[in-house]
Amino acid sequence: MSFLKKLGKASADLIPGLGKFTYDNDSGKIFVTSGTGVIGYRVALSLLEAGHKDVRVGIFEGDRQGMSDGFGKSIAEILEQKGAEVIEFNWAQEENYSVALDDVKTVFCTLPHIEGWADMFPTFLKICKQKKTVEHFVKISFLRPTHAFKGVAEIARMYRENVPFVSFHGTCDDILQQAKSDSRISYTIICTSHLMATPLLAQGKLLREEHKFITASYGMGVNYCSPNDVADAAVVVLLNQKPHRNQVYNITGPGPTKDSEIAELLTKKYGTPIEH
Repeated sequence: MSFLKKLGKASADLIPGLGKFTYDNDSGKIFVTSGTGVIGYRVALSLLEAGHKDVRVGIFEGDRQGMSDGFGKSIAEILEQKGAEVIEFNWAQEENYSVALDDVKTVFCTLPHIEGWADMFPTFLKICKQKKTVEHFVKISFLRPTHAFKGVAEIARMYRENVPFVSFHGTCDDILQQAKSDSRISYTIICTSHLMATPLLAQGKLLREEHKFITASYGMGVNYCSPNDVADAAVVVLLNQKPHRNQVYNITGPGPTKDSEIAELLTKKYGTPIEH
């Protein structure tokens, strides 16, 4: 390591913002906060299969909506067989944070809308800063206003102003983006539109037993996107961080899909009429 790089890294701890000029592109140990999430699991698995073996994965052992008993254990076994270090991680238990972040250089964060988030996320980020080893933080969020696409910006702004879940993520994003002002942590925020997996997971039993699909889009088209696509984008960012530092990306579907179209697709999949 050159003297300039050594100096830059040392100075970055004293001079906020200097570190971004001296970072290498090594992802180091990556901590995935939720290995049981539809995106987190795919990201962890893809990283391991891509050959990045230094992956620590948080598994929540509590109940997950729509999941059977033992789901977390089965996921842990799959990831451990691939070479992951699996630990129990619960956002509601602050004592988990420090252990989860030991020797971690990169964080991949999917954050559920949970009671107490206004304290949890800032505390987690604070401990990331204290650890000194954390250099990059990749977070999944909801659609954000950008200058690139006026229509998306208007929709995203409407969601943030009116939907608590989106407002929650927007506030967490704001906090994360400020981290580079007083730490070495840079960010990439990957914002998605609606995940098709979410209503299917939440309504699996209803679909199977009552053959109904319930939404609140009032006949308007929804730009659904696949968690596979979101995970693929996240892996690209995680394994090649330099061009994506301090960037915000929107990922959405190719076009709006109406509820009636989803019901038709589900009818074909289940082999029985699905009522919307």
